[in-house]
Amino acid sequence: MIASRRTLLRAALYGLPFATCPAIWAHAAPLTQPAPSPEDAPGRLAAVLDRRLALGVEVARAKWNSGQPIQDVPREQAVIEATVNRATAEGIDPALARAVIVAQIAASRALQESLHADWKAAGQGRFADALDLGRDLRPQFDALGSDLLAALKDAEPALATPAGRRAMLEAGDRFMALRPAAARAAALAPFR
Repeated sequence: MIASRRTLLRAALYGLPFATCPAIWAHAAPLTQPAPSPEDAPGRLAAVLDRRLALGVEVARAKWNSGQPIQDVPREQAVIEATVNRATAEGIDPALARAVIVAQIAASRALQESLHADWKAAGQGRFADALDLGRDLRPQFDALGSDLLAALKDAEPALATPAGRRAMLEAGDRFMALRPAAARAAALAPFR
């Protein structure tokens, strides 16, 4: 069987041999994603949420190597509190910001649990190229937090309407199409 370039890239992305790749295809990010148009605030928000979820793959790899539990309640609470405080300072509805960040944490957890289950079933060893959670990944999450709040502020008026929430769900499904269903559902829950 000849492997497609996309299949080989996915195997390389997850550090797994080609034979184990089918079990994780659903977790891989698309090779290209259409950029949302400038007037598409829900689309921009969906793109940021997908970038955050994609970073969850690297978190899963780091935690797989370290043996750390997937759920880190103190860290999650600190992220939620910081997000709500920044949202309030920036004039974003704090209840909306809380709902969105709680949903993103749940989505990342669902993604990590799914990946860990796949890796356990595949007999995956340690990843040689996993990033360090504190040194490499948390700064990226912090930067995405700023992007998320900016996108949320832009999308907030649209999200107050049924049409805007539908647009957000459609954009989320488009951007997160290859994510596990549980992770995608969790990420988009505040917009239903």
